[in-house]
Amino acid sequence: MSVVQETSPAGRGLCFEDVIAPVSAEEFFAGYWERRHLILHRDDPAHYGPLFSFADVDRWIAASQGNPAELLLVVPPPGSGRKTERKRLRDVNLGQLYAAFHAGNTLVLEDIQKSWPPVAQLAASLAEAFSARVNVNLYMTPANAQGAPLHPDVQDVFVLQMDGVKDWYLYEQREEICLEGLTYLKELRTGIKPQREEPPLIDRTTLRQGDFLYIPRGLPHKAVAPVDSPSLHLTVCITPVSWVDFLKAAVEVASIDQPELARAVSPGFVNRPESREELAAQFADMLGRFAEAASYERTLHTIVRSRLQTPHYPADGHFAQLVRLGEIGLDTLVRRRAGMTPIVESGESGAVIRFAGSVVGGPAAMGPALGHIRDHEHFRVRDLPGLLDDASKAVLVRRLVREGLLRAEIDDTGEDTASQD
Repeated sequence: MSVVQETSPAGRGLCFEDVIAPVSAEEFFAGYWERRHLILHRDDPAHYGPLFSFADVDRWIAASQGNPAELLLVVPPPGSGRKTERKRLRDVNLGQLYAAFHAGNTLVLEDIQKSWPPVAQLAASLAEAFSARVNVNLYMTPANAQGAPLHPDVQDVFVLQMDGVKDWYLYEQREEICLEGLTYLKELRTGIKPQREEPPLIDRTTLRQGDFLYIPRGLPHKAVAPVDSPSLHLTVCITPVSWVDFLKAAVEVASIDQPELARAVSPGFVNRPESREELAAQFADMLGRFAEAASYERTLHTIVRSRLQTPHYPADGHFAQLVRLGEIGLDTLVRRRAGMTPIVESGESGAVIRFAGSVVGGPAAMGPALGHIRDHEHFRVRDLPGLLDDASKAVLVRRLVREGLLRAEIDDTGEDTASQD
């Protein structure tokens, strides 16, 4: 499907809704997610604003070279006979990269969401929208060149064309989606087959600056920069929680009450028939133990908690908020920061809200207010429900701004920047 989009969010941080506009989130999840590809032609080169450009490549390398974990790939054209080179940024010679790009190699900057604030903000918004792990790679391809050969991906992919032009070819998907790391599932479904001919082409499109492409997991594709234009695009890889992940976590949680689930499988089951017979009975027993102890609520809580263990704060200039806490009043509009997904725990003894490795708590009377903060992306301070008086509401919001969960929408004049909620 192709759609033309006219409006642009340039000049502000991008969020999930901006990326897929004019398609709504509801339309996307109902009609495209894990189902079919989506192409958006916008005729708006400024749609992605100052997210990334050719001029930013040198800046990103300079800013990231001190980190030994940062990687860059030099990908030769398919059929060249040369292998992809993986380089640590601290070992990169820029002159060699200039020559490699000029010679027709695609340069791939990996995981730039870790070190480039505008992309980090976008990744945080997408991670929140999908409850998924999100990483972003940048592909810079010279004119008349191709990077990767025809292939499917094990993640769902968003392509954001940042500069130049790229031709994309999408092919018929003939195999079920498979999970990253579980390659044996592919063998169980289809067996080991010899290499087949190229599948039928189902769509072809040219992406220009500001355009968008969604490629569902498993859909074969390739991309080529045309003879008259180089290309720079962001590939956003989205790895959601699958039902396999959820059920695996459920078994792990159940093992707390059923420790037999954590015991070793009978030794020798691989090559001893008598062990395999015994194992069949044990397998049925373990399924029964799991069914008895399985808990949806505890599993959900565990998965959410596990995704909040590592602090992740968006690079959105939050220190400017900390010096203006005193300006927050009852009429102030506050917003949850991009990518921050809090969880609330309430009981007779008190209530706490957890986010990005931080915990803020108080008396049980704070529970309704914390629940409101969890469930609303933005709100006025005075609208917090429950038994808190006005002074306590302001204190709570200032605390959560200080701790990094919320930000107040106040401009340089001290006025509320939003005319309406």
